Amino acid sequence: MWQSVLRAVESDPVSVAQIGEPEAPRQGGSLTLDNAISLPDYVDTMDVHLMPGNYQGGHSDGAEAGVIYDNGLDVFSFGMMGENLDDIGHSMANFTRLKWPDLDPSLIVDVGCTIGHNTLPWKQAFPDAEVHGLDAAAPCLQYGHARAEALGVEIHFRQALCDALPYEDNSVDVVFSSMFLHELPTALITAFFAEAYRVLKPGGVLINMELPPNDALDPYDAFYLDWDCFYNNEPFYKDFRDLSYQGLCTDAGFTDADFFQATMPRYTYVSEAEFSQASIAEASFDEDTGRLSDTITWYAFGASKRPSLP
Repeated sequence: MWQSVLRAVESDPVSVAQIGEPEAPRQGGSLTLDNAISLPDYVDTMDVHLMPGNYQGGHSDGAEAGVIYDNGLDVFSFGMMGENLDDIGHSMANFTRLKWPDLDPSLIVDVGCTIGHNTLPWKQAFPDAEVHGLDAAAPCLQYGHARAEALGVEIHFRQALCDALPYEDNSVDVVFSSMFLHELPTALITAFFAEAYRVLKPGGVLINMELPPNDALDPYDAFYLDWDCFYNNEPFYKDFRDLSYQGLCTDAGFTDADFFQATMPRYTYVSEAEFSQASIAEASFDEDTGRLSDTITWYAFGASKRPSLP
């Protein structure tokens, strides 16, 4: 898969070099890089997902790694992740809109956004909100910014680490992540949850799209999902899925009563009524939960931050 993408990218170096060059009209988004930030050692020492050069692009400069990731995911997904590979984002944003109808966010933050596939739908679902995409990998952010501008969506991309979110206490309405937690060592997962709790406003929401926990699945389905841990350079994958997701939330300061988990169909593949009915039902797990198929269902979990007492 990666080799087929690399051949296409290498055959058109001019287009890759032009990514991020000024274009008119701009959509109002921004890109903020920080030379003091680099990929953590646990990522820098291996090619996650076996992607050559990893998220930082090996020794190359510019947005090439973002190009490779975008095209590689397109090959991998077989058309099952939405027209712009963004169905996860649409599903999570609209689940949030339906579950918390009184939520009127002014700031939404996508942590570990890579190139922003699932960041842009939040701006489309909540057009009055300011939406930020954070990642440690500069090449992915460079490409993500150019992509968002090309698609006409105002997103503010920023280089940052998940255990040091660049926001004041009680200042963010929604903290979101998608397929991110299983890429982190456990200590960093717990640090991220603590940061999410810190920056969320009272009444704000933490929502993570992830693979379901091992104890919710039949043994074979759990084994199938754990395959990546051993054969696809994702060494933290199984350790994460063996954790208590509710425990991650409560250890960070959320209450048991405010924990939620949900399974839902793909938002851009079904009607609003079908999505609404399925997403508010009790979470259910089967062989299609989190596994690419024509009937895949996404899994989400998280918690809302309890409003302060008067």
